[in-house]
Amino acid sequence: MLKLGKKRGIFWGEFLFWAVIIVILLGANYLIFKIARTNRKKRAWGGATLLLLSPVVFFACVFIGVTYGWGFGAGFLAVIYTLLFVVNGLIVLIISFFTNKKIVNY
Repeated sequence: MLKLGKKRGIFWGEFLFWAVIIVILLGANYLIFKIARTNRKKRAWGGATLLLLSPVVFFACVFIGVTYGWGFGAGFLAVIYTLLFVVNGLIVLIISFFTNKKIVNY
């Protein structure tokens, strides 16, 4: 008998994909903004660091995929993770360049 519909494993795979990338990006943003506080220069360095860590994220994902034999799926995930990491770094850089020089905490 042919069963139509979604497999159970697909949902958990999608959930883990989004959960991992959200936790990584939120953690990186939290650290950058916590360390930088009101300093624009530190925030810009944090954004640049995210951009420089993008190849590390890419090659780590590809290495894990090749090690476990996941094939094109691992490459696709590596590209998506890296793209999201680069966009996050660019957003942090844009925020650091376009905020006021003196940020006042009330």
